[in-house]
Amino acid sequence: MMQVFDTRDQGAPHRFGFWHDIVCRTYARCDGMTDERTRFIGRAELCDFGSAQMTQVASGPIEYLRSASDLRRDQRDDMFLAVMLNGDALFTQNDRSVRQRPGDVLIYDSGRPYRFRFETAKEAILLRVSRAALQSRLLAADGLGGTVLRADGPCGAMAAGLLRNGMEMARAGARMDLLRRFGIRADLLNAAECVAAEPALAASRSGF
Repeated sequence: MMQVFDTRDQGAPHRFGFWHDIVCRTYARCDGMTDERTRFIGRAELCDFGSAQMTQVASGPIEYLRSASDLRRDQRDDMFLAVMLNGDALFTQNDRSVRQRPGDVLIYDSGRPYRFRFETAKEAILLRVSRAALQSRLLAADGLGGTVLRADGPCGAMAAGLLRNGMEMARAGARMDLLRRFGIRADLLNAAECVAAEPALAASRSGF
């Protein structure tokens, strides 16, 4: 079942607090910073299937910081694959800073500190998977945080397409058992496995 959260359903003084609570509960505990607290606009669509979750999120400019203090308070350590639909972001994790542009797929790790900065409005689709699920397919999963699969690369294009298709099926009301049978999550894990063979991996991890 799809859940929808929209800041426009809240009074202006409460919008950013409402949004910040949704982000912390859905993704991971963090500090959110914006200059548009009373004017902030954000919308999230959430769909659970098994231990995984797909979301489509759109919001105004914002920066998220997940610190070591947040990690001590919140032990969540899921991995995320996120395709950018509109806007771009600067992401820092594991001593790597990457620029994510439309069509790029970012892999990040909620079990380690990170900084995620959106200087303009953005829209993205995210898949949350357990660390164990990714580790079962890729031994180097713990070091993937801050890796970008570029839109013009074979792995990035495959992962982005699967994320878009999975969200479209969920929004259309497809039963989650059908999504699992269709292999959405397994195929996305295969896309993550492509990281090991991506020719431009070094540039994807550090380039702007």
